[in-house]
Amino acid sequence: MEEPEEVLPDEEPSANWSIALNLALLRRFSEALSKFQAMAEDDPLNPALHYNIGLAHLEIGDSATAVESFRRAIELAPERADAFTNLGVSLQHLGRLDDACEAYRQAMQLRPNEPAYYYCWGTALLANNDPSAAVELLGDAYNADVNDPEYCFNFALCLARLDRQDDARQVFAGFLKLSRGRYPERETWAQDYISM
Repeated sequence: MEEPEEVLPDEEPSANWSIALNLALLRRFSEALSKFQAMAEDDPLNPALHYNIGLAHLEIGDSATAVESFRRAIELAPERADAFTNLGVSLQHLGRLDDACEAYRQAMQLRPNEPAYYYCWGTALLANNDPSAAVELLGDAYNADVNDPEYCFNFALCLARLDRQDDARQVFAGFLKLSRGRYPERETWAQDYISM
């Protein structure tokens, strides 16, 4: 998930914007949500407000309402790749993997050089038990940033599910070098896979 959005560059942030963003950054999402919703009542055509409302809903676990907010942000600003990505995350939380994949595909079309969008789409395909479709996307994300442990682990997991054991072991070994104790369960899983 992406960070809360600041106001547009040519706008001066209002006190309410600053308060809402700070609340979100402090992980006080219910309070931030209230502030963003109050601002949206006064400015219902502001896509950034709907985007931030969606982020807050996503963080408090209300993925269904987050979907509505991200769709509204996209309706108002269809060029927002970040809104498509977070729409995909929300749909994925609801178990709507095909719809999530479509949202990620749209984000990728808008920003084809962003590895996070390849990663999101690939993990959704992997969760949908389609590793053969996921491997290229996860490989593209991994190759774009070989130092990202999340990209590394999920690419290795996909390779393992495709029975490409030597490749999977090599990428899992890279993951173990990057993880440094931050992902204990995944590290144990990777070590067990390598030693098989």
